[in-house]
Amino acid sequence: MTGMQRLNKILQYLLGCIPAIGDVELNFSGINPSAKYPGTTWEQRAQGRALVGVGSNGYYSYTARQSFGADSVTLAESQIPPHTHFSGWERKVYAAGSTYWANYQASEGTPFNTGSAGGGQPHENRPCSIALYVWERTA
Repeated sequence: MTGMQRLNKILQYLLGCIPAIGDVELNFSGINPSAKYPGTTWEQRAQGRALVGVGSNGYYSYTARQSFGADSVTLAESQIPPHTHFSGWERKVYAAGSTYWANYQASEGTPFNTGSAGGGQPHENRPCSIALYVWERTA
């Protein structure tokens, strides 16, 4: 093998080590990969987002660069399972018109509905995660 052939082989190997445009690099340091690969340009991606593989999971299909989801959601009434709230206490009325609360006994009457529940506030909707820097080579 000549010196020129050897040099070509080394150059091919080194060029193969440099990520291609569109490749992604992950790190915890936050250092732009252009410091490691001079002459390349990188942009930070996916800030505040979890990574999901491209393809279909049987319910949803995902494409490259697609964004979706929310940090919190407020459930609509139609999304909450049907249910009622009953008390084990019931209101009793004296003959004189005053009222008191008594422990409910099945033989004494029916329990009463306590009414609606919930404040309609959003709740967190994120899985356990770890944050890191995501860089995409753009040039």
